[in-house]
Amino acid sequence: MSFGLIIKNAREKLGLTQLELAKELDCSDAYITKIEKGERIPAEVLIESMAGALHLDRNEMMRLALKESNPKIYSAFRIADTATSLKSVKAAEGTGLSLQDRIVLKLFRALPPEDKMEIIGLLRAHIANLENIEAKEALDELKEEVKLQMMGGG
Repeated sequence: MSFGLIIKNAREKLGLTQLELAKELDCSDAYITKIEKGERIPAEVLIESMAGALHLDRNEMMRLALKESNPKIYSAFRIADTATSLKSVKAAEGTGLSLQDRIVLKLFRALPPEDKMEIIGLLRAHIANLENIEAKEALDELKEEVKLQMMGGG
């Protein structure tokens, strides 16, 4: 079932109109219509609010949103999850990385620079509200490396 249809069904099950849900989420009813029709995927903050308001599983809604908004990234993470579930997660010798971390890193390295920049942007947005300076600096460094690759310097 699609993200939008799940939202619509959950809203109707609770007896809410699009306008009532929109007011609760501080957005327009036109935006709710677009979400329900599959024309828009909301930002993470709104997905969390929707999940709470509609009594839906937040993680499942985030997974569906990622699947519909960026199938390439979703597929990469599904491959990593599948590979991890087939093997025990253990640290790589000398690296301290889990098997899943190594798989995700390998998939990331294989992506074209444009896709890498998209992933960096998503990660940057995800940690924007965190006080994790080291993570922000690491993403900035990674972004610069990918920019060099895109200009043919790496």
